[in-house]
Amino acid sequence: MPWYFPWSDSIKKRAVRYLLQHYMGHFLKEKLGLDQLTVDLYSGTGTAKDILLDVAVSIVNYFCLLSMYGYLSLVNAEVHDRHV
Repeated sequence: MPWYFPWSDSIKKRAVRYLLQHYMGHFLKEKLGLDQLTVDLYSGTGTAKDILLDVAVSIVNYFCLLSMYGYLSLVNAEVHDRHV
């Protein structure tokens, strides 16, 4: 099967969502929805919008607690083919 096989948008978004959840999921407050993602694999661009962040760090021995909540309205990413 050639690399330019015309995958459906749903399959592309599910693959990207899986990767984001796997590597960044512990920073996210909620699971990403497919409607939050825009993916164009052939041009190497992607967008995620309306992301709720939940980061909590606690160091018991040094009594340092950090709890941070946030919101990202839009994140754009671009990967050039020479970097793949």
